[in-house]
Amino acid sequence: MKNFTTDIIKIFNTVPGSYLVVDTSDPGYPILAATDEYLGMNSLKREDILGKNAREVFTNGDVMHRELVTRSFASLDRVVQTKKGNEDEIFIPGKQDGRSTTSGRYMKSANTPVFDDEGKVVYIIHQLEEITGKVAQEIKINRQEDLTTQLKESRAAALNMMRDAVEARELAERSNRILKDEIRERQRIEEELRKQEYNTSQIIKYAPAGIY
Repeated sequence: MKNFTTDIIKIFNTVPGSYLVVDTSDPGYPILAATDEYLGMNSLKREDILGKNAREVFTNGDVMHRELVTRSFASLDRVVQTKKGNEDEIFIPGKQDGRSTTSGRYMKSANTPVFDDEGKVVYIIHQLEEITGKVAQEIKINRQEDLTTQLKESRAAALNMMRDAVEARELAERSNRILKDEIRERQRIEEELRKQEYNTSQIIKYAPAGIY
């Protein structure tokens, strides 16, 4: 009969995804298993890390970015304390080595507790996933949405300006018509006054003597 435990480990090693299993009986979190993808992502060898404390493996050398390590272990501690899984996202700046520069990466970590029969967290399955492409796509979509919003706002502002200009022109035309009407009315009144003055002068001129 095959060794079931050995087969399970082999199966786990080849599971798609970047996973690490640690033991919570020691605060250093001894490493019990790691998938091939996890090892490849972090340039590690299985024989170099199995059985060793994760804190020692990942805080020595240049295996992982310092902030990612700090936050990852803080997340593991929270799983033990709260008995609940958690997730975290972090941006790792690029590195400059001589003339070459690597781009920054966005990473997502997730921790899932494994309980014993008494409800104690005995293992934690730690998942590490690079989400740079996903975040870049979200940033692109957000920028497009921002540009669309700005375009809509610009169009609305332009329409408001056009509407204000039309209203101003209509007001000016209406005021001009009123002014012209007032001028014509004034001219009419002045013309009537001139006629009355003329008629009055003619009456006085040709009236018989003694009337005025």
